[in-house]
Amino acid sequence: MKIRFIRNLNISFAIIILAAFLIRFLYIELPNLYYDENGVAMWVKLFLNGELSPWAYLKGQPPPLLAWITSVPFIIFGASEFSLRIVNVFFGTLTVALLYFIAKQWYGKKVALLATALLAVSPLHVTYSRLNVNSDIIETFFLAFAVFIMEYCYTHNLERRKELSAVILSGIAFGFSLLA
Repeated sequence: MKIRFIRNLNISFAIIILAAFLIRFLYIELPNLYYDENGVAMWVKLFLNGELSPWAYLKGQPPPLLAWITSVPFIIFGASEFSLRIVNVFFGTLTVALLYFIAKQWYGKKVALLATALLAVSPLHVTYSRLNVNSDIIETFFLAFAVFIMEYCYTHNLERRKELSAVILSGIAFGFSLLA
């Protein structure tokens, strides 16, 4: 009976993550680019051509991690609305999955599934996960990842050597959130 319950929770989790991805991915190219997305697209093109440094933050450009991450789909798929937006779809879906593991540590599996399902369909999170207007979704993922690592260390009482490496990994994730 217990194995069946755990299997149902795992299937529910997989369905929620798949739904979160599909909600964010379907019609990814609609609507057309917003004015901020045009700026990000031009900025990434200039970065890839070597005409602009990602560290040119003083010129009103977004932080460098957004350029580095967004340039990967630009290289693979070319410059398009899809290439620009797939990054936030990916990190938005990862944030939904990560919320499950954080909530499971704090409140249990049932509450974690509910929290994950609510974030999967949250209108604001879905909207920002479909548009590359700014790097809020990437920043949120790395902040949640840093919290997850520290909470995992605390709840599992890791030995000193593993705990130190986890703290360093959490610090790196927090640093990425600042670069985003």
